[in-house]
Amino acid sequence: IYSYKYFVAYYATIKKDKNLAITFNEKILSLDPADAEANSNRSILSSGKQPAGTKTTETKQQTSGSKSAEGIKKPVPVTNSNEVNKKN
Repeated sequence: IYSYKYFVAYYATIKKDKNLAITFNEKILSLDPADAEANSNRSILSSGKQPAGTKTTETKQQTSGSKSAEGIKKPVPVTNSNEVNKKN
């Protein structure tokens, strides 16, 4: 059920695919007809509003509106502790 809820939010807000969000919501209700969140989402999705558990505000990037990867730190490669000891 938790995975279905994730997909409801994902398809409703990220992919903007309301029909697929409704499909996943109906799968939740087929497993648990009393699920309060899924029942709420059913009426919300039919009205066109945001499903429960989703954020309605977008986060701003700190690279002055640029969508490039500038300012994002690259991950540090993980080394084997034996390799580190050999270097010392």
